Amino acid sequence: MYKKLLAIILLAATFTMKAQETVSEYTQASVEKSVFSVQTGLVGVWANNELKLSNQFALQTEIGLELLSFEYAYTDETKYGAAPSVSVEPKWYYNLEKRVRKGRNIKGNSGNAFSVRINYISPNAFLISDIDNYKGVDQINIIPKWSIRRVYGKHFIFETGFGLGPVIPVGKYSKYANSDDVYVDLHARIGYCF
Repeated sequence: MYKKLLAIILLAATFTMKAQETVSEYTQASVEKSVFSVQTGLVGVWANNELKLSNQFALQTEIGLELLSFEYAYTDETKYGAAPSVSVEPKWYYNLEKRVRKGRNIKGNSGNAFSVRINYISPNAFLISDIDNYKGVDQINIIPKWSIRRVYGKHFIFETGFGLGPVIPVGKYSKYANSDDVYVDLHARIGYCF
């Protein structure tokens, strides 16, 4: 009887220790407290910071220059330019625990994420283009998106993602805008993490 009881206690202790190891493994899977980076891609340049909200959630704030295409009213040509943008993006890194279990890097918030990006673009603040005195429509974009972020070495970042959402015209020229526009966020960026 005592041998069976001792075997059950040892077996329970073994499972408890194994469960604690698994829990401690999961508690290591967390976004970093704060990650500052600069990034560039085909359509702009950005500086951003990801601030830890919880183990799997981070809030990214970003400022940068976005490439815009617009129809110039005087010539009916499609023109391109770069305008300032500011965005806020809560992110859910859903695969950090799996990456830790497989022995993969999660430094610099390396992982896959779902997010909702709220982006404000203002060509009226300034526009880098071949058009002088351009008056355009400021816009807010709300974009549900999926992204992958990887940090190589200690500092080099590769990030790609996809999302789409509505374009909400704002400002005094918003009455001239088409409110049915859709903003497509398809990006591939490289950068440096501090």
